[in-house]
Amino acid sequence: MALYSCAVFKYLEFVPTRAASLMVFTNSIDPQTGVDPVVVFSFPLPGNGSSGTCPGPYAGYVNYCKPVQQGWEWAPDTSNGNTTFTVTDTNRMNTKIQYVGAYGDNSCDQTTVALQPSPVSPVYRFTIYFTNNVPTNAYPITLDGFKP
Repeated sequence: MALYSCAVFKYLEFVPTRAASLMVFTNSIDPQTGVDPVVVFSFPLPGNGSSGTCPGPYAGYVNYCKPVQQGWEWAPDTSNGNTTFTVTDTNRMNTKIQYVGAYGDNSCDQTTVALQPSPVSPVYRFTIYFTNNVPTNAYPITLDGFKP
């Protein structure tokens, strides 16, 4: 934060403004692509639980899908040598995030999943599973290293 002012010029005449404080906020920028991580929202659905180790029993889930016109799902952004592809739920600690690639590769973790440095599939679908109560409002997820 700092104080800034400016001056408006007309030929050799100018009028200075009063000083005002300026605070600049930035999102985390992908250092290789220069793109902000993509934050997408979708509405949760109730579930009747599940068996298995991934995602295991759950109370509800939400799928993050792009509109049909934009393609199947989210594509890793490999331009400029980008090799970091993560999906994060920064709102809760009791969720499980799962990804499934178009070629069948998949993984599941607690609040963050990371794709391999060289993605197997060209596009991925993401799901958050809620292990206890299900939110009633639109729920965000952060996609870092994916094309918006």
